[in-house]
Amino acid sequence: MRVRGSRSRGQAQSEITGFVPGNDGVELFYSVEGEGLPLVFCYGLMCSSLHWTYQIEALSSSYKTIWCDYRGHNRSGRPHPETMTIESLAADVLAVLDKLAIERACFLGHSMGVSVVLEIYRQRPDFVSHMVLANGTAQRPLEMLLGPVSSPLFRFFGAAHKRFPSLVDMVWRIQGQSALVQAIVGLWGFNTELTSREDIARYVEQVASMDPALWLKMLESYEQYDATYLLERISLPVLLIGGMLDRVMPKVKQELMHQLLPQSELVLLPHGSHCPQMDMPEQVSHLIRDFLDRHN
Repeated sequence: MRVRGSRSRGQAQSEITGFVPGNDGVELFYSVEGEGLPLVFCYGLMCSSLHWTYQIEALSSSYKTIWCDYRGHNRSGRPHPETMTIESLAADVLAVLDKLAIERACFLGHSMGVSVVLEIYRQRPDFVSHMVLANGTAQRPLEMLLGPVSSPLFRFFGAAHKRFPSLVDMVWRIQGQSALVQAIVGLWGFNTELTSREDIARYVEQVASMDPALWLKMLESYEQYDATYLLERISLPVLLIGGMLDRVMPKVKQELMHQLLPQSELVLLPHGSHCPQMDMPEQVSHLIRDFLDRHN
């Protein structure tokens, strides 16, 4: 039987937590557990450490596992919306690592976290020893998902929030309790035959708790971020993980990065969705451990 993660339910027994001020003073929540080679986990858009919880639990017995909440997410402080950029999120992670006196680490990114990891490498390449990039892309993440309707859709939602902020905020928070929304998100982002309903419901509730104004600015930055030019310069070991059933970030995105990254290896999981690390946590944890054993 799978043991459920605790990262969204309180502090683990050996977990050290705290707050670090970002460059502009925003308080950033962080967690450290275990000893050894530092592994820094970066989650996706409007997510939390829930998306890496099973890997943190599995790997903290052999490694120093570190994660922090991005600005505007979960337990970290609310910044000015204009600072919700991939560049700021990467700088925040680096600020936490500086506070913890971490000089070099393996960075693991899922979905938007892939962009955050690539931006960390752009800002401080000396910090990065390895990368594990799951279900992400180096550019235009929503292009295949929404196609030409993405920009008009975001503009419409942004205009609605600007004109009726209280109404949009209320509707946004109510949908977090909707069984229909949870079912749709489950079918779209997870393999519902493998990921528990509790984990999916918790994710939807976390999304609904985020400020829509911050989400809109973050989504805008994420959609415009492009690190394709950087890939061929990354001469360190990279493990790429994708899901054959991923409807959000199809495998062609990982295949393209595999072609451009000089020292990359690609694993596409047959039953993996956009969140294979939650669909089949033991298998993904084994892939990461094996990758680190071979390259560390």
